[in-house]
Amino acid sequence: MEESFDKILLEKIISYDVEIEASGGKGNIINRFKKIKSISPPMRKGNICFIVDGDEE
Repeated sequence: MEESFDKILLEKIISYDVEIEASGGKGNIINRFKKIKSISPPMRKGNICFIVDGDEE
């Protein structure tokens, strides 16, 4: 299976392999992040979260 362009680009930007999970909809991602943050310990150094906001059409 061919790697996605986004995954390759992020690996180049941060210089190491990353686990990429695509989730649909900006509102969905923000709500999911709030839910995770409320039930999990604080984020530790090294945890990275990218929210990519593309053009809405």
